[in-house]
Amino acid sequence: MTVNSFRQSIDINSNLNISQNPQVVTGSIGWENLNDYYSFKLSDRSSFDIAIAGLSANLNVQILDSNGSIVAGSYNRRKSDESINVVLEAGEYYIEVYRFGRAVSDYNLKFSSNLLTETVPSTSLSTLANEWFDKVVDNVGIQDVGIRQTVKSSFTDGVIDRNEMIAILRNSEDAGITDTTEFSDLKALINNSVALSISEPVRILANKIINGDTANQKYQGNSLGNLSGGSSDIHMENLINKWFLGRDRPSTTDKETYQQVSGSLFQNGISYQDIKQGKINDCFFLIGLATTAINSVKTIENMFIDNGDNTFTVKFWRNHVADYVTVDKYLPMMHQETLFTQIKVGITTIPPMNCGLHWQKKLTHN
Repeated sequence: MTVNSFRQSIDINSNLNISQNPQVVTGSIGWENLNDYYSFKLSDRSSFDIAIAGLSANLNVQILDSNGSIVAGSYNRRKSDESINVVLEAGEYYIEVYRFGRAVSDYNLKFSSNLLTETVPSTSLSTLANEWFDKVVDNVGIQDVGIRQTVKSSFTDGVIDRNEMIAILRNSEDAGITDTTEFSDLKALINNSVALSISEPVRILANKIINGDTANQKYQGNSLGNLSGGSSDIHMENLINKWFLGRDRPSTTDKETYQQVSGSLFQNGISYQDIKQGKINDCFFLIGLATTAINSVKTIENMFIDNGDNTFTVKFWRNHVADYVTVDKYLPMMHQETLFTQIKVGITTIPPMNCGLHWQKKLTHN
């Protein structure tokens, strides 16, 4: 029997019965009640809508999957209403209403769902899938045969994930360059991320490669620049390494070297007491982390996506807009001591929480 450890770790306010008719439940976030959780199940792929209103202080709302990972969220400022509209596959989910800082407020939670159905003609599933894909890609406007085929094989499960996006980007390197047609196709791909079910972190990182970013000016201390029609395969690989593989590490002096660390990202919980300032003047950053650790441990936990290849995608917010970067497990050290904390470490291990803080600090330099 499989045990849902996330469900066991939270208190469920109620189990919601979802229908297409809007329903409203009321709740309150206070000094002792920091989070409210509501569970619900969907038997089929559906469009799901939630909103919270009637706020007297800043509350946020998130949809979580069965493991507690964030699917979607709304994080408006002050007393603004929050709302989410998202397409969800069949499964178990949770709604989390929680406070920002020390906010205390009543709320009205409104929710509804609409089943997404498609008319299936009397033909084989493989033929239907091919026809449906061709229709989607025709609408997207992908012309290059190689990219079209890679997108098609990647989209067989209805989603283009991180590894599949990397494969699509690399497919555009054929003949040693990304030609103008391939470059145009990549732009069409990222501009139609919703139709192709490209997740938010994958879309944002791929967009930095395809549509450009000011940070593309440099890679590992050398000039690089944004991608364009006619860019070399080396140019593309450098951009993939920078954004998807975390290999554009901050520069170091002759006295500092990067060493790979191992171990879990988080262990034995998260506390503001985990933070110990190191050799640089980064107290302004660490204070923010400490405050977050006091008010919302889950905010720090949910920043990280383990990619399964010794890299982590990390989520930040810039002017209330989500932004992502990728980091690896290499940390700058001097005399077996990490630069950003006072914790002494061995060559291959580091206390997990401080490892997470190290990675976050690395991101401020990229």
